[in-house]
Formats: sequence, structure tokens, C-alpha cells
Amino acid sequence: MDRYKCVGCCFIINEEDLEEGKCPVCHTDLYMKKMCEKDVVVCGHIDPQASIVICEKCGEVICPTCGSHHTHFGISRVTGYLAEVHGWGNGKIAELRDRKHYNIS
Repeated sequence: MDRYKCVGCCFIINEEDLEEGKCPVCHTDLYMKKMCEKDVVVCGHIDPQASIVICEKCGEVICPTCGSHHTHFGISRVTGYLAEVHGWGNGKIAELRDRKHYNIS
């Protein structure tokens, strides 16, 4: 059974609970996103990490500690500015994977 996440109101919905493809809480499909099978609500690893890890199945940022959760967001330095990697295209994500990562701690 597929699960969906409404990014707008942070609600997790089973496929059969959708109302004509819309979130039953905010009644829109603008923020609906099909969840990856590895996606969970909470993983508990909240410390900042030195690197970004991308899920091979869906391309989203995952927890670098446990590797099986999608509760984190990635921030990367691009042209001198920090920016969230959520919303990057496939090409930019591929470039991020190919970068050499350094541990500065």
C-alpha cells in the first residue's frame, strides 16, 4: 500500500484515505508527495552531519547515520551561499553525488 506525505500540513496519508487525490486535512493536492518505501516520520538523529547522503531509490536526502530514513534536509554551499538541496533537479543532485566531500571537524 502506498503512503503519501502532504508537505504543506505535514500529514501522512494512506492511499485509500486520499480524497480524490487530495489531502483530507488541507484539501489540496499541491503539496502531495508519494513516500519512498524507506521513508519514516522520525529517525532521532538530529545532530548536524558533515556530508549529504542521497537515497538511491528516490533521490531524496536521507539520514547519513542510519541510511534508511528521509527525515533530514541537506544544505550545500553553492557560489558562497548556503542553500537547501530539496528541489534540485536530477543534474544538480548528480553533481552533488560526484563532489569530493571533506570532513572539517
